[in-house]
Amino acid sequence: MPGGGNDGARLAAFGSRLAHTWPEDGRPWQVVDGTLGFFDVSGYTRLTERLARLGAEGAEAITEIADALFVGLISAAFAHGGDVLQFSGDAVLIHFTGDDHEHRAALAARAMQAFIGREGSIATEIGRVRLRMSVGMHAGPATFARLGEGQHVVLALGEHISRALAAEKEAAATQVLVTPETAARLPAAWGRPTPSGMVRLVRVPLDPGGPLDAAILRPTVADEVARGWVPGPVRDLLAAGVIPGEHRQLSLAFIGARDLDRRLERDGADATVARLQQLAVEIERAQAEYDLLWVGADALPGAADFVLVAGSPTAHEDDEDRLLTACREILDAGIDLDLVVGVNRGRNFTGDVGHPWRRTYSISGDATNLAARIMAHAEPGQLLVHAPVLDRVRGRVRTAPIAPFHAKGKAAPVETVDLEGIRSTREVAEALTTPMLGRDDALHMVGAAIASGGTAEVTGPAGVGKTRLVEEALAAAGAPVVRVTAEPFARSRPLAAARRLLRRSVGIDDDADAGAAVAQW
Repeated sequence: MPGGGNDGARLAAFGSRLAHTWPEDGRPWQVVDGTLGFFDVSGYTRLTERLARLGAEGAEAITEIADALFVGLISAAFAHGGDVLQFSGDAVLIHFTGDDHEHRAALAARAMQAFIGREGSIATEIGRVRLRMSVGMHAGPATFARLGEGQHVVLALGEHISRALAAEKEAAATQVLVTPETAARLPAAWGRPTPSGMVRLVRVPLDPGGPLDAAILRPTVADEVARGWVPGPVRDLLAAGVIPGEHRQLSLAFIGARDLDRRLERDGADATVARLQQLAVEIERAQAEYDLLWVGADALPGAADFVLVAGSPTAHEDDEDRLLTACREILDAGIDLDLVVGVNRGRNFTGDVGHPWRRTYSISGDATNLAARIMAHAEPGQLLVHAPVLDRVRGRVRTAPIAPFHAKGKAAPVETVDLEGIRSTREVAEALTTPMLGRDDALHMVGAAIASGGTAEVTGPAGVGKTRLVEEALAAAGAPVVRVTAEPFARSRPLAAARRLLRRSVGIDDDADAGAAVAQW
């Protein structure tokens, strides 16, 4: 990592200034006046996909390119007092506060575009890629929420972030668009109205800004506080040393909370943030229980998404089962939000990238983008899974068909299914109806153990039919049966198998909450 240093400084680089200076009274949200700018670099995903063909050498090249890119862009923002609130793949959300924040935001955007213009033509071993950037900005008092318990994120909410994101969406590559309210605070000569009512900044002077003041840009933060802004599984990697860039096969879930602007207006910030906090805590629980990675949260127009990943930094043979089980549990947790989930799997770049004073654990690639687009296609309550992901799932899912849809950058329609529930092992066993032949001796031995009230241990290589043998012996015995399975991804849940055994013995559903369990008793 460039500009390394002590562990505390490395941890602190994963949090924004707003995060590190959050009021000590622990308030869950606050309103801060300033200018929000969303800076989206185009061409970066194509660059990472090309370099992925070079294997480890390509991953190293991406790390170097990403660091150089973010150092240039973030340094220009820092020179004008900007605070990087979030990284979203190849985009950053930057907040400018204090006197003349609108002017400084416009000057920073001009300087950042100038940097991309100079340095955005990237030569690689497999060709040259041109990077460009579109920018959208809006000035005004914005709402920010602090979410999570052991791991924290700051999330921008409300009309003001939605306006900035809408301006960026309308902007073409190389353009900076601001809302008319923001343009009214800037010199008239700097802007040119567009047909939609936005204002394109075209005559902003090139100003290098002031020197980078470490005392302001890097507030002193206790290590324990700084740790809270680093994704849990990444903390151990940082403690062990530099995190290398690499390409990995990942399964990714984008968990979206929709209609947040309307909820803020209707229910107020207290209620809306409390529900988002419920979601964040549930995602943290899933991260710990299933050994996943909660990357963070991103602001969207009128919404937000939370990214949950299986396969990085730790991979398991049942990553897809873990992720889908976690997502289904999150959707079924009863949180009063309009939640949607999109899941995909594919090769992605992962690594610690950014500026020495502001970094992120980056996950980027075409597979990530498609997961986000699948989420955007989902209706509230749906868990849409790219169909090829199911090839790696061990038959524990119940699905409903979904009509294919066209996604940006994809020639063929994207095929997904709605994952309505996780099938239990019992349901899978009950689906085995074809007769079993040629195993009479083994069947007799197991049957005798059951009849005598004894025990039988059935062992053998994977795929030889152990489960089927036991099912046939139980069916022949005709005795009441309660089944439990020790799932690999439930190993961190104390007495998980015993809990299921007791519940099923007295007729309580596995997923019943405390109130429902009492009613079923």
